[in-house]
Amino acid sequence: MDKSKELVEIAKKTRLKNGSQFIIGDILDHDKTYGQYDAVTIFGAISTFDDLKDLIKKLSLHTRKHLIMQNCFNPYPYDVLIKHREFNSSLDIQEDFESGFNLYSLEYMYSILNELKFKVISEELYRMTDFIPKTNSSSLRNYNCIMDGEVMTTNQLGVCFNEYIIIASKI
Repeated sequence: MDKSKELVEIAKKTRLKNGSQFIIGDILDHDKTYGQYDAVTIFGAISTFDDLKDLIKKLSLHTRKHLIMQNCFNPYPYDVLIKHREFNSSLDIQEDFESGFNLYSLEYMYSILNELKFKVISEELYRMTDFIPKTNSSSLRNYNCIMDGEVMTTNQLGVCFNEYIIIASKI
């Protein structure tokens, strides 16, 4: 499921497998598939939501068994909500701030999963094997850098973060 019609169409053309289903919509407003899936996956999108607890609660309603999540998380006990906008030299035309690249602590994620009766069965630090270089593009996007000898992910907001894969099962 994705809010972007364009991304859903690309997925249908390139990722369609036996029984695959792609839906245009917002998972926060979608209730037609409650309890229909053995596993619900979310990759790289958690950081775009301002309310992690609401998101995980809604995702958990769609699965009978597992949540599989890949995203940036903070190994320290701090949650960071980030609002950003692109600078416009015309002070009369300023865009609204957008959410994105929020960084929730692993501790907070675990507490939400525990409250929703999920047990984490796997947590893995995810390191890119294909290094994504910084480009001269003005668009806001992730890329890799080396920090203390480790591949880290960063972006034009100046935030460096670790990515994790978390697999949780209903208790």
